[in-house]
Amino acid sequence: MNKQSPKPAEEHVVEVPAKEPAVCGIVMPISAMGDYDEAHWLRVRRILDRAIEAADFKPRMVSESEEIAVIQESIVQNLYENDIAVVDVSGKNPNVMFELGLRLAFDKPTVIIKDDATSYNFDTSPIKHIGYRRDLRFDDVERLQTEVTAAIKATLAKKAADENYSPFLKTFGKFKIAQLETKEVTESEFLAARLASIEDRLVSLSHTLSLVRMSDANPSERVRNAQTLTKNTLSTVIDETLAMWSPLLKNDSDLGDFVKDITERMKHRGLSVSREVVHDAVKQRLSKPDIFS
Repeated sequence: MNKQSPKPAEEHVVEVPAKEPAVCGIVMPISAMGDYDEAHWLRVRRILDRAIEAADFKPRMVSESEEIAVIQESIVQNLYENDIAVVDVSGKNPNVMFELGLRLAFDKPTVIIKDDATSYNFDTSPIKHIGYRRDLRFDDVERLQTEVTAAIKATLAKKAADENYSPFLKTFGKFKIAQLETKEVTESEFLAARLASIEDRLVSLSHTLSLVRMSDANPSERVRNAQTLTKNTLSTVIDETLAMWSPLLKNDSDLGDFVKDITERMKHRGLSVSREVVHDAVKQRLSKPDIFS
C-alpha cells in the first residue's frame, strides 16, 4: 500500500509595509518678490524635490503639515524635527532668513543654496553655500540637483559619524543648543485646539472674501461694506475675548487693558480701529456705563 506523501505546509507570507522616507524640510520663497516671479520659485521647488528624492528623503515645505495646525506652530516644529533642511536664501527673503536662523539655533543639519545674484550674508557666510545660476540654465540645473543630493547625503553622514557634530554653532564657541519641549495633551484638548485653529482660519477667509467683494463695489458701497465688516468683526472679537477676560474685569485699569487687547486683535485681522471706537463697543456690550465713568 502506497503511503501518500504529506502535503507541504502552506506558506504564510507577511507583507511588511514599506517604510516611509524621512522628511527633508524646504525653506524658500514661494511668491513673487522683487524681480523674482512666482514661476521662478516653482522651478526651483521642482529641482529641489528631485534632488531630495534622489537622496531618499521626502521633500516638504516646513510650513506644511500632515495635520491641522497653526502654520507658525508647524514651521517651528518642522524646523526642529526634520532630519535635514534645504534652505534657499536667494533674494534674502525675510521669512526665509528668520526660519534659517531658527534652524541654525537648533544646530540641525542644514544645506544652504543661493543664486549668483545674491550676496553672502555675513552671519551665515561660514557655512558652505551651493550656488546656482539665477536664469536656471539647463546644464546648471542638472549640476545643482546633483550637488544638493550629494550635500544631503554627506551632511547626514558627518552627523552619523560624529555625535558632537555641529553645523553652525561650533564656529563661534560652546553654546547650549535650543530645545523644544513636547507637551502631551488629551484627545479632547487636541481637538479643541484644532477646532480653534480652524475657526481662526475661517474668520480670516471670511475677512478676505469680504475684502474681495468690497473691491468690486462702487466707492459708497465700499464704505458701507467696510463699516459693516468692521462692526461685525469687532463684535465677534469682543465676544471671543470676553470669555477669557470676564474673571479679570474688576476695575478701570483692567478694562483699559481689555480694550487694548481687543484693539490689537483687530489689527491682527487687518482692521485698524481706534481705542475710542473699541471702548464704546465694549461699553455697549457690557451694559455697565457706570464702570466707564
